[in-house]
Amino acid sequence: MKTPMSPISSILPMSSSLNPSASMNFMKYFPLIILWYASALVTVTTSNILLSTSDTSPLLLTYLQLSLSTLAQYNFFQPLKDVLPNARREKGLGFSRFFPPLTLPPSRFLGNKERRQLSISTLSFLLGFLLTNYTFYLTSAAVTETVKTTEPVSTAVMSWWGGLEVFDLKDIASMGVTMLGVKLAVSTASAGGGAGGGAAGGTSYLAICAVICSNFAFSSRSVAMGKIRKSMDSKGEGVNGREIFYRMTHQGAVLLTPLVGIWGIWRLVKGWGSEEGLLQGVAAVRVIYTPLLTVLNVSLWLVYNSASTNLLTLLPPTTHALLNVLRRLVIIVGTSWWFRVAVLAEMGAKGWAGVLIAIVGMAAFKVGRVGGKESVRGKKVWL
Repeated sequence: MKTPMSPISSILPMSSSLNPSASMNFMKYFPLIILWYASALVTVTTSNILLSTSDTSPLLLTYLQLSLSTLAQYNFFQPLKDVLPNARREKGLGFSRFFPPLTLPPSRFLGNKERRQLSISTLSFLLGFLLTNYTFYLTSAAVTETVKTTEPVSTAVMSWWGGLEVFDLKDIASMGVTMLGVKLAVSTASAGGGAGGGAAGGTSYLAICAVICSNFAFSSRSVAMGKIRKSMDSKGEGVNGREIFYRMTHQGAVLLTPLVGIWGIWRLVKGWGSEEGLLQGVAAVRVIYTPLLTVLNVSLWLVYNSASTNLLTLLPPTTHALLNVLRRLVIIVGTSWWFRVAVLAEMGAKGWAGVLIAIVGMAAFKVGRVGGKESVRGKKVWL
């Protein structure tokens, strides 16, 4: 049975075949890619501002992004209407007509195998954003996104290990070029933070390690999505990206709710009895005093990640990661312009040279994979 397509599918396609000629037609996905890039730039910039100026916790910001975007999807996009007709209005399913249930009805399109991969994707997605927001707290968006240009490397390794894709010597050599570029880019930024450098200021080994761990988390998400796509294609069915993204944000918010509650109580108890400590305790909700910025951040976060998830249902994992490199270059340049001279000085000529070298490495990686051969272990990456 084919997955029903929504009216918006003509602009944001929800499913794809493994037909090589169809997958090569990137102009078909161009509006979705542009939407992804533009919304990501605003999301990253506002996240960095919230985490560096309002004493917002990375945990709280991640929770707001997941929970509020889940509410928006539930009330405006009806993501489960194809799964269980009229489920939104069915009595007893949710807390009310405006709030989703804690547990979702099973999808009639996803089997047990796909549901397991979706659980892996959800946990990886949650961990990836927790670590990313934490690095925005520690250092600048430009430095964070520069280190994140290595994500195709971790995606390639995990995708190969999972039997989805194969690579040749050119690919491996280009990974080395990418790593060299990233090393040059971050070496000049390790001494100080500058504007937009996060609440903690500067760039530390902890921040770099957190970014690398987030890379592996997002790579795990990409590979899990790739396996869902491959499994659904083998059945002759498409992938409903809207339903999958909703389930990911919903379950992520449910998982974080007790952690946020415990963390909030701990902050208040820690601050009990001292004026300074009390101020630290209520700082957890200071983000409420910047409602417009928070609404903008969450709204664009929803658009950005919805577009990214839909692209993952259309493209192989490492192809998506390569497009991510170009997106990160847009973010690096955009955030540097936003924070003016400070971030530009922080990166330095050597740092920007490293960014360019990393991009060249990724371009070579793409060229190497175009000529790849079929393998019993998996399909070539560039379909």
